[in-house]
Amino acid sequence: MTIRSADGRIVLTVSDTGAGLPTDFDLKAASRQSLGMRMIGSLARQLRGTIVIENGTVGTCATLDIPDPRVTSAA
Repeated sequence: MTIRSADGRIVLTVSDTGAGLPTDFDLKAASRQSLGMRMIGSLARQLRGTIVIENGTVGTCATLDIPDPRVTSAA
């Protein structure tokens, strides 16, 4: 897991080296079926951010990108 701040954004990345997601994984469909995926999507929307899930040849990487409130509230 990494957290970094740059250009007025906070980026949280979580990855693993497991088997990865199925090749036909559909984030929108999973968000309708899985409580965990709904919660992640809801968190991203509430924080006015985005969630990206990438499935590599080894493992999976999820990135949450949100505005840095320390920067946006100061403007």
